[in-house]
Amino acid sequence: MSTPETVLNINAVAKRIKSLMPRYLERLKEQDSEDYTGAFQVFEEDTVLFELLFSYPYISRYLDYDYLCGILHFFIVHNEIHDPVKAAELMNEQIIGSKEHLDWVAVYPINFVRSLGSRFGKRKVIEGSHIFGRFTLSEPQESHSALENFIREGYGVDHVDQSAYLHQSEPSDQALKKLPLLSFKVHGSDDARALTASTKLRYFCSLFEVFAVYFDAKEGMKTSHETNVHHGFFINKMTGDIDRTPLTKPTQMSFDPVPDFIQTLKDNDFSYFSELVFHSNDTLFKKLRSALYFFSKGLNGSDDILNFISYVIAIEAIFSKDKNNPIKITLSEHIAILCYPPEERFDIFKRIKAIYDERSKIVHSGQFDLSQDMIRQAREIAATAIYHCFLLYRELKAEESDNKKIEGLFFQKLQHKRLGII
Repeated sequence: MSTPETVLNINAVAKRIKSLMPRYLERLKEQDSEDYTGAFQVFEEDTVLFELLFSYPYISRYLDYDYLCGILHFFIVHNEIHDPVKAAELMNEQIIGSKEHLDWVAVYPINFVRSLGSRFGKRKVIEGSHIFGRFTLSEPQESHSALENFIREGYGVDHVDQSAYLHQSEPSDQALKKLPLLSFKVHGSDDARALTASTKLRYFCSLFEVFAVYFDAKEGMKTSHETNVHHGFFINKMTGDIDRTPLTKPTQMSFDPVPDFIQTLKDNDFSYFSELVFHSNDTLFKKLRSALYFFSKGLNGSDDILNFISYVIAIEAIFSKDKNNPIKITLSEHIAILCYPPEERFDIFKRIKAIYDERSKIVHSGQFDLSQDMIRQAREIAATAIYHCFLLYRELKAEESDNKKIEGLFFQKLQHKRLGII
């Protein structure tokens, strides 16, 4: 006989519910009073209960506070289940039973700002579909049937609800029809789903930007007619329903994804590096993600000084380790040796020192006289450093299966390169 599946410790949850139930039942007796404000607050405001629930891996990763409150309310208030063990058991069963209802396809319209030359041609911004790991970058889906076919072929979803499609498309200025789409699978209830998906979206876009700068992709020319997209979409894999989710900033990319650049991504393992966000969580990868974040802040910001500082923070995020070594020297040596051929290293070493000196003047002395050339150098060096660190990360992952050792091996490799051992 198989053991029933559990996503929480029923006894532990029942114990906490049992400790709260007397107060809840006592509050219920006051429901005819003018001052009565409800009894369920006893559960929904209990920090200990929710800390316990979020200590379980599936719940912590895929569910959110409102979803859990809804389940508790349904059984304890609506169905009047006051037996703590029974309530915990039903809660466990509900979470397990609803798993397949929480499978979604995240779809984000991406506004690529096109270069001047391609604006007047007949080429689509993106032609066809391009798969990068678990991400798919596709051309606009110009109708409900086109989107439905795309989702069916790529994700096995039987249908996309047409009325939901029409309802959700209007507030987004028909972005699903007009713009290229980035899509991938995601699982979870509303808030958890949105957080997971937005994290993966930003990672993909930031990584794309690093590749674009490193491989010298064509920069777009912004116009007053650009479509700013402030929403993403979730298509439920079971029902075909569509939810719209707000974004904290528009999904705009300042590079033109011409066919040659898309091929460059494929030739240089962009798929491998984009896929990492789905399964890597070691300390070195967290440093790389932090570097991507600050690089993107620098690339998309409107303040030159803050952009410059962001590029410097991006490289500091990866290489900062030993508090006993001057960070300016550490950054300069590591980047020059790891990322550039021998004949360029001394010049790069001096450039990075100069960049860090400018950073120190801005932060410590309030001197804001910064040239555009210095900002450009910081951007290019940061992109080069991040790209080559991803290459070294891939090498280390192939050599070492223990994630706890990856970061230590990274700095060991840098030290060996510095000493000429490898």
